[in-house]
Amino acid sequence: PHSTIANVLDTLLTRVRSSESLVPQLVSIVQRVLSLPLSFLLSSPFLSLLSLFEGDAKIDACRSVMDAFNKEKQEYDPVVVSSMIDVAKSLHSSLSALTFSD
Repeated sequence: PHSTIANVLDTLLTRVRSSESLVPQLVSIVQRVLSLPLSFLLSSPFLSLLSLFEGDAKIDACRSVMDAFNKEKQEYDPVVVSSMIDVAKSLHSSLSALTFSD
């Protein structure tokens, strides 16, 4: 089943050129994929899906992935940790001196 989902994400990524009008649908996809094991969430197709987001939508998507990672409470291999660092960097780059409520 995970390979089928990865194939669907790959197909989606090859056909989506502009994500502005598709943000609600992409958010829905991210929310559904978050129910899968975290090792799948950090696969290349899913991380590429996150790259389609911009602005607040990207912040929310990265925050959701970080929350899912935090809930797992288990040790991961270095590849998973490296992928999570990339997600955290995306989230960190959105911070500014005025971002104190989070």
